[in-house]
Formats: sequence, structure tokens, C-alpha cells
Amino acid sequence: MASAKKAPASARVPLFGHTIGYKIKGSGPEGSLVTLRIRPKHLNRSGVVHGGVLMTLIDVACSVAGQYRPPDAPSVLSASISITTSFVANVDRGTLIATGKRTGGGNRIFFAKGEVRDAKGTLIAQGEGVFRYRSPEATAVAVSRARAGRRRAAASRSGR
Repeated sequence: MASAKKAPASARVPLFGHTIGYKIKGSGPEGSLVTLRIRPKHLNRSGVVHGGVLMTLIDVACSVAGQYRPPDAPSVLSASISITTSFVANVDRGTLIATGKRTGGGNRIFFAKGEVRDAKGTLIAQGEGVFRYRSPEATAVAVSRARAGRRRAAASRSGR
């Protein structure tokens, strides 16, 4: 996966991502890689990873794959329009590995497929989605909001 010295806005993990605990490990022209170490907070009442966690990983992997730009190009963000997910197997421990690949689209809309596997390579969930690129103005606003949210979270942790 391609990487730059300073991660573009699309590769930074937002506050929600910190809450879930996923890590964006890479993004390049061939796709994206996102990982999550399973913790008890990820399990549902049946003791397996909650479907919402798996959908989140597919959403993030697909979004990041579609947002990839060469290091010298401006960052872009996207918004999910539609995501379909199929749950194939259960898992209750270990590390999940989500991959995403942009499969088509144009200047405003793109399509991507993603899957989540466990560390042994077993397919846990798969999905595909439709995403809309955010305008440069909307991207700037989103990045500004994310920075403000990180500042508020840091202030809250420090007791201010």
C-alpha cells in the first residue's frame, strides 16, 4: 500500500474510529487495508463480533480505497450513499482485516467492494457500496470539524 510522510485527511482515523478501535494500515491504487483487534466491546449478546462493527469496517475500507490520491494530489473525502453487507461467518477473537477496492465510478460518485477476514483468512463479511466524493469546500469543513472534535476530546480527557 502506498503511504506518504503526512497522512492525507482520508487516511486519518476519526474520533468514531478511535471509539471502535480500527486502524487504517494502508491505501494505494490497488486498494485499502484496515485492521481491528477484537475486544469484548465489539461482541454482541451472542458473544460474536457485532454486525455493525463488520459493516463499519467494510464502509471504512471501501471509502478509503475510493479516496486514494497520489501523494502530490489534494485529499478528498467521501460520504456513503448505500452499503450492502453479507455476513458469512462468526468470529469472537483475534484480529479482523478489512480490504477495500474501488471498482468504478466517475468524478462525483464511485463504487467499491470490501471484505472482512480473520487472521487465518476466513471470510467473515463482504459488501459493496456507492459513495459520493465531497467537494473541496465540504472536505475543508469536515477536516475543520474533525480537528475541533479532537481538541474537545483531548480537553475532556485532560479534565478541562
